[in-house]
Amino acid sequence: MTKIESVSCTVAKIPLDNATAFSTRMVHDRHYLLVKVRTDDGIEGIGFCYVGSAAGRLGVVAVEDLLAPIVIGKDPLQVEKIWKDMYQESLLQGRMGTVMRALSA
Repeated sequence: MTKIESVSCTVAKIPLDNATAFSTRMVHDRHYLLVKVRTDDGIEGIGFCYVGSAAGRLGVVAVEDLLAPIVIGKDPLQVEKIWKDMYQESLLQGRMGTVMRALSA
């Protein structure tokens, strides 16, 4: 049976052509979390999500420290079970914001 062997992630910072002003800050770029899942037979899948303009590193921590340990060793075809396991693990983090965005990637 194929199992998930590794989960890695990185942040892509995409500069905006024009900075955008909000009431409390200026946004010069957007951050996207890119997540790669690899199985023990070499199949890879990539997911991504938008994590705002300052939460890229938080997304990496959510994936690497919270979610990756849940999925490594699991059958990649058990998508719903893996999602539920990750969702359950996110309980103490509030199930909102960057953690939920990371789960969606």
